[in-house]
Amino acid sequence: MFLCGELLGEEKELIKKIKSTLNKLDKFSIEIDNYGYKNTYFQALYIRVIKNTKLVSQKKIIDNAFNCQTSFFYPHISYIMDTNTIV
Repeated sequence: MFLCGELLGEEKELIKKIKSTLNKLDKFSIEIDNYGYKNTYFQALYIRVIKNTKLVSQKKIIDNAFNCQTSFFYPHISYIMDTNTIV
């Protein structure tokens, strides 16, 4: 499941930061809703994930660690990431 955008930086430092951030996260379950499709690369065919407080709080931890705050959060699991494959 996609939670943060592109991570910039030196590989070793990013790996350290990822490991450190993982230690701050709790395991959580997700609930899926239905499938969807759009004519966009990252959401060509996807499964919608129901947003809940635990998911949002985990997202905030990741956003803070990697400085990737977004004003819009649309949780989903991508199955196809290419607009050319949808008929």
